[in-house]
Amino acid sequence: MNNKGITLMELIISLGLISVLLMVIFNVFIFSTKVYNISHSNVEIQEQAQIIQNFIENNLYLSSGIDSVINKNGDKININEFNEADIKEVRFNVDGRICSIYHIDNKKKVFFRKNLNYNGYEFGDYIENMNIKNIDNGSGAEISLKLQKGSENISTSFLIYFRNYHN
Repeated sequence: MNNKGITLMELIISLGLISVLLMVIFNVFIFSTKVYNISHSNVEIQEQAQIIQNFIENNLYLSSGIDSVINKNGDKININEFNEADIKEVRFNVDGRICSIYHIDNKKKVFFRKNLNYNGYEFGDYIENMNIKNIDNGSGAEISLKLQKGSENISTSFLIYFRNYHN
């Protein structure tokens, strides 16, 4: 007897195999998406760390030194009284004017201003914490940054010696 068509049992088995195959494909897709998002976040904060570091180095390198820092409590600390602190702002001398680099905690952004009467402009993102340490009696500084985006975070630290430093 030559019956054309498929039985109900064959249909159920076929649908079961297709659904298992689709579940495997869907799980692979979800896993790949999660890995991509984690990798993208990691790369993005690494790029931000590099951009921020380069910007700070280029601006502080040409200065004559740090004028003062503003700590997390908002207190201004003169460079002569300063050794190391988590900071909101670092002020430095460039050609006789005070410039600053500051960050806003709740926005996780870092800004540069050419003078203290100017709000400045954003040049970095994802800043969780900025720390600065006075080195070699004020002729340089060690700056540490902690950046975070989602569950990914990175810490970086770098040294700057002031080209136009005067004691």
